[in-house]
Amino acid sequence: MGQVVSGPSPLVQSDPVWYCGLVTVPALDQSEGPVSHLRVLIVRVADEKQPEQTTELQRIDLPASDPGPLAAETALDHLEAATLDTGQTVMRHLLVAQWQELDQLLVGNHQQLFPPRGRAA
Repeated sequence: MGQVVSGPSPLVQSDPVWYCGLVTVPALDQSEGPVSHLRVLIVRVADEKQPEQTTELQRIDLPASDPGPLAAETALDHLEAATLDTGQTVMRHLLVAQWQELDQLLVGNHQQLFPPRGRAA
């Protein structure tokens, strides 16, 4: 089981509340023993009064950043580009999950307002 590195922080204030936290996850590399990496968990919190009760929607393992093989002159540029790409990927997954839930809610509301009718002969 992982260890929370940074506690939950609200990303979107709505019902349900969305949280995102970073978790370190031990990985086994047989050549060098245990290695850890970062994982982002996207979870849904249905009740703000019980934020510890969550439904996990997605796990996103972050790629390792190894500046070793990079040229000193461009290392920061490469790391910055990789960071931006990873951040956009995480946000895309979060927003897709939020949009899917919102879409289900809106479709349900529409179906209540306009229930299907039988076809005319």
